[in-house]
Amino acid sequence: DGPFVTIDLTHFIELGADLFGREDWRYVATEGGEGTRPPFRSALLSDSQLVTMRSDWSREANWLFFKVSPESGHHHRDTLGTQIWAGGRRLLIEPYTGYYTEERDVFNRSWWHSTPTLGQSLLPIRGDNPEVLHWETGDTLDYAVGQITVPLGDGQYPARFRRHVFFGDHAWWVIWDEFAGVPGGRVVWENFHFPTRELETGAGGRVVKTMFESGANLLMAVGVPGWTLAKEQTRSWDTHPYSGETTPTTTLHYQADGELASQGFAALLVPFAGRSAPAARFEQIEQREGGRVKLHVTVGGTKHTFTTWREK
Repeated sequence: DGPFVTIDLTHFIELGADLFGREDWRYVATEGGEGTRPPFRSALLSDSQLVTMRSDWSREANWLFFKVSPESGHHHRDTLGTQIWAGGRRLLIEPYTGYYTEERDVFNRSWWHSTPTLGQSLLPIRGDNPEVLHWETGDTLDYAVGQITVPLGDGQYPARFRRHVFFGDHAWWVIWDEFAGVPGGRVVWENFHFPTRELETGAGGRVVKTMFESGANLLMAVGVPGWTLAKEQTRSWDTHPYSGETTPTTTLHYQADGELASQGFAALLVPFAGRSAPAARFEQIEQREGGRVKLHVTVGGTKHTFTTWREK
């Protein structure tokens, strides 16, 4: 789609189905034409601390990749990062990387990924640091919670970032981020990397839409006021094998001091087809007893509520 190149690896999956007798792999490789439907759509890969959430097994599926993984030797500094696809198109991305010798550090910037950061600073990659705290999947909802601790400097206790990801109706997502231990003078950024520079921004930056002429687009509604918006023209490596060519992209940075960030950050992410986005917004965010949060949203005229998990 567009300038981005997708490598078709389905023949390898089908080969694996032959070698290991996996009819569920054959189903995925043939988009349901052969084999047996897998017993799940979404999954937690517990060893690697990765989460996938998807509407179905087709190439047109709405699906999200949530990374809460430790250092593994080939790591981007984007823990708690999310990526979204719909209709076969990447809609919320990371910048990827190309040549090891050309601008690799530029494309590995944490704030060029769709993850929270302490301003323009790199996230840590210690092996014992990131953790998936909670995972559940069901007929109408998938829900994951990931956490990372972020060093503040010598003699200071680290901050804690926690991201909640809800997959509502297996069609769209709600993100709720919590920040604890960030001093008031430090700046928190919420970063969202879009695969285009054609964005429509309204309501003071609290509503954002990609503007592809046809096919899938993404609506993002921000649910917490007070965060200021900065827009950066970024780039993404778009071809494989490594070519040196990049695609113009946009990364949005929502910014707040530690005091405001301690109240949390909310984003509603709704894929849609064509140029006409559904009505989607936050109605209310309630702080509940015990530190839990109840999020009220409306998508396409239907109201939904989500309550965050909290360890006992």
